[in-house]
Amino acid sequence: KGLEDEIKGIAFYVYKDHIIIDYIDLNPEGSRVEGYIFEKGITVEGNIYNEAEDFGIAFISLGDVYAKNIYLGGGDFYVDGNVEVEEAAGGRYEHSNMHVERNLRCSVLLIEDYNITIGGKFEGKYPRQLYAYLEVDGKEYPMDEHIYLEDLVKEEVLTDEDGEFLLLNYKVISFLEEGKSILKKKII
Repeated sequence: KGLEDEIKGIAFYVYKDHIIIDYIDLNPEGSRVEGYIFEKGITVEGNIYNEAEDFGIAFISLGDVYAKNIYLGGGDFYVDGNVEVEEAAGGRYEHSNMHVERNLRCSVLLIEDYNITIGGKFEGKYPRQLYAYLEVDGKEYPMDEHIYLEDLVKEEVLTDEDGEFLLLNYKVISFLEEGKSILKKKII
């Protein structure tokens, strides 16, 4: 079950204890939830995702966050702790952002026209991508120019735009909703 299955008609929901849940869909369409606050952190056995770009349900965790994948669109994502992601983390859309006060660890960081700020350390692959901005410990963090998106991500979720590979966001979300990995097996 997801959070939206648990609560109906609530504008902002606060979890006082660390919880374990299957997935979180932060897409605001059809939801009356404005945001979630996790006072002691959260473990998501599946994925945290949002397919919407202009809006999104706010995600605030005052503790650590664990998930299989995190892929965001609109809506802010703030963690006053560490974020540990088994596979891919990141987002797209310039009017929202991910802010992690401590450390972010993931296999692959995916950024498309999106801002991610990490107060501590980053651990993972950060492939060459268009319109990406990552700040770690107050400084812009460089992409690894020798690691390419198409070497890490399944071709089904990519499109080739004049020799530059970009993520097909609807395909990424579809894979995550179905519980499929978007990464090539050799990465995981």
